[in-house]
Amino acid sequence: MKKVIRLTESELVRLIKNVISEEDSKVLLRKLTKKSILGDEAGKYRGWTVDKLLNNDAKKLYYIYTHFEKISFVDEVLDELEEKGFPVKRITKPGIDKEQYNEYRNKGVEKFLSNLESKSVEELVKLIRARKLNNQRVGPEIYDALEKKKRKHKEVNQKERRVEKKGVMQARNHGNYRK
Repeated sequence: MKKVIRLTESELVRLIKNVISEEDSKVLLRKLTKKSILGDEAGKYRGWTVDKLLNNDAKKLYYIYTHFEKISFVDEVLDELEEKGFPVKRITKPGIDKEQYNEYRNKGVEKFLSNLESKSVEELVKLIRARKLNNQRVGPEIYDALEKKKRKHKEVNQKERRVEKKGVMQARNHGNYRK
């Protein structure tokens, strides 16, 4: 036998709000192991296992750990991230610590920028392009280092090859060359 329950509109609204607030208060925390398969949070690595991502792109795994509040990893995975050189500070989940990731990234950038003189022209051009794509400021020190490298490269190539101008080469080939 079915019972009929009669509710007023205000009672129904109150009941629905209570149900929705209970759903929102539930914490759906995922603690991933090495065999866990990543979902949408991994972007282009969707469907990969944590172990595969750890071996191929550990930086992305570190990013997921610091930026997603309801995703954590077992201690074994976090220890491997530390072994790979990431400064993993344990985060109480649900919670995020974007500053931890930014410190790591900035330290790498500072290390790269500290020895601009040892970088090749290609590496400096790549750095400038990457910074422009990410809407980051490209400092004058980077442009200066690039110009120095280009000048030095040009001087070395001209001295080694003794490349002559096009007009001089044409004159020699046609017998019209005068010193």
